[in-house]
Amino acid sequence: MKTIKYISLILLAILTLTSCEKDDDIVTYNAENAKSGAMKAMQPSYELKLENAAKIMDTFKWSGSEFGYSAAVTYTVQMDLAGEDFANAQDLLSVVSVDSSDVTVDVVNKAMLALQKVYEYPDNSVQKVEFRLRSSITDAVSPLYSEPITTDIQFYVAFPETMFMIGKDFGSWKWENDSIATMNPVYGEIAAFWTVKYIKANSGFKWAPKKAWGNDFSGLDDNNGFKWDTDGNAIVVADGMYMIYIDYPKGKIMIE
Repeated sequence: MKTIKYISLILLAILTLTSCEKDDDIVTYNAENAKSGAMKAMQPSYELKLENAAKIMDTFKWSGSEFGYSAAVTYTVQMDLAGEDFANAQDLLSVVSVDSSDVTVDVVNKAMLALQKVYEYPDNSVQKVEFRLRSSITDAVSPLYSEPITTDIQFYVAFPETMFMIGKDFGSWKWENDSIATMNPVYGEIAAFWTVKYIKANSGFKWAPKKAWGNDFSGLDDNNGFKWDTDGNAIVVADGMYMIYIDYPKGKIMIE
């Protein structure tokens, strides 16, 4: 019995010492020891183009953030218009425990389009923007933010993904009507559309990327197979079944 008692006391002592060692190893977060990383300099300006959408605009680089102890840090690069204090920050990328990441033209351009809806700046314009690094380790700890860096970006307006045809015989000029013609996207092409419709002579019609007035049009740069009436609406000169084709990026409309 004495032997069992001694063994129990030894085991209790070992467990107590182990527990103390574990308590000593616990590291708690101290905001005074935290330090944000810094983003490396970028080009002074960028011109974004649709044909380069899938290409890398730049490789963002930064120094590591310090939280006072070793931890996996999630780095997020954010963007907003200069002077707006990141009130509408757009997240461009998010990576863990690395100090650089590529960003494509398409990702940045989509962020510019999102900001355009907020700030209403003109299409294809040059805007001064800021980038910053957001560093975080857990939701329980406030993230760190780097000092922003500034550059100029000229963005492009994305081409429409839908196209509609409205007119006297297509919805009676009312967007809420079901008889508005919805054009079909051309497979494998960007912003190209087609449809086949019966069109009456001298009966006006127009196109729009959305069911709303504002971006409607009755012609582009290259127009074939139709004319215009005195109100500026597209018309054909004879009744018939027509193929209507629109290549928006090339500014081309063909009616046959």
